[in-house]
Amino acid sequence: MKYLHGGQIGLLSIALALGCSKDVAESPSANRANLPIGAPIAAGLNAADVELANYLSTLHTEAVNDPESGDLRGQLAIAYDINDYPDAARQSYEQARALAPNEFLWPYYLALLLANGGDIELALQRLDQAIEIDSAYVPAWLSRGSYLIDLDREEEALTAFEQAIELGGGPPATVGLARTLLRQQYLDEAVQLLEPLLVEYPHPMVFRLLGRAYRELGRPDDAENALRKGRNVQPISWVDERRFARWEHVRGMAGQLEYGQILLSARRYDDALVVFSSLRERDPNNEILLNNLSAVYTQLGDMDRSIEVLASAIEAHPKSFSSHLNLAIRYQKRGDPDLALDHLRRSIALSPELSAAHEMMGEILMQQGDEAGALTAFKQARSPRAFYYMAMIAGAKADWPLAIRYFENSLQLEPADGRTMLFLGRSLGEADRFAESRAMLAKAEVFGVPSQDVRGARRRLRERESAAPGPQ
Repeated sequence: MKYLHGGQIGLLSIALALGCSKDVAESPSANRANLPIGAPIAAGLNAADVELANYLSTLHTEAVNDPESGDLRGQLAIAYDINDYPDAARQSYEQARALAPNEFLWPYYLALLLANGGDIELALQRLDQAIEIDSAYVPAWLSRGSYLIDLDREEEALTAFEQAIELGGGPPATVGLARTLLRQQYLDEAVQLLEPLLVEYPHPMVFRLLGRAYRELGRPDDAENALRKGRNVQPISWVDERRFARWEHVRGMAGQLEYGQILLSARRYDDALVVFSSLRERDPNNEILLNNLSAVYTQLGDMDRSIEVLASAIEAHPKSFSSHLNLAIRYQKRGDPDLALDHLRRSIALSPELSAAHEMMGEILMQQGDEAGALTAFKQARSPRAFYYMAMIAGAKADWPLAIRYFENSLQLEPADGRTMLFLGRSLGEADRFAESRAMLAKAEVFGVPSQDVRGARRRLRERESAAPGPQ
């Protein structure tokens, strides 16, 4: 099967793909004078957040004063969209599209809004109109392929993802193409696309798709490995600067806080710092804001400022277990383990079941040589990492049955941890359970443990077998 058409995808094929739109009468060439546009939509003008209400009122007034301006109607639509007035946004985007039929943004933003609301069919129509205006914008083709998959139109999805690849869509386009091929049962072709991505783009979705393909191809061990690594699957995302630009219109404390968190997630730390610092002036005791601002300072390498911000959060919210935990993490990073332990104890006092705090306390106490205290903390944590450390402590005492039990507990909670498999295999060998040891070491190798580590464990296993009395 030849699914990559290369240079064969040209303007004609794009036009054919878009020509199936059911909304031809509203193409960019339509005469806007014949379309009923209506007055600007009013929404949120009396919002509880005064800043937001004033902003929406200003944009609405500007649109009323210049009713022929597609740009002003579109700016109003974005403001409604990004500040959670979806119905007003939808109507306003439609008005902007009618007033400015050659502007890419209005049908594009409308398509995103419609898709988010579950109206995929209409979203695809609007997206096709946007692509007709600008056929070189990669995120539009990635969205088109995704919508077509949702509508079970795989052949058209192939064309969309192929076009995205030609335009430089990178791993998201390749994953989309592979996903479509899998739906059509082209398993080998999908694997050929996905396997090279594991180094540069080890996204859980890549492992999940590979696992499905391996299972269908009769490769159960490879399938198990890939599916475990892809168990925390997340949707594929891509950079969409035009979509991101809408956030310039967000207003109000809640909306701008969300914007700052998006900037933080996108690693745009300097921009996030500007947003959070401005919000701090308006609401200096907002705990969520202060924790996010502290995280930004940490990413920028200013640990002292990060700690100062969290200290102010605790001063305003002394019973916040999460702020105490975050401050403990900062102190540990700065090299102040005793201060970290102090805040871990406070965090645990406020939330006794907080596994992360117990686990971190155990790690610090183990580093300080307090084995008994570390074991007590790890037993409270009952996390995969805590059981791993408990097993290592037991192994250091040659208590192999206890080490095996703890390693098995860890694997029950984190079944794809190859390192734990390695040490469980070694522990089984020390307990003279040789066959089980060999099987576990083989599994550890499948799950990505370096070959030299597995070879070392197998050498030790052979030594144990040779020294063991009687036939094996």
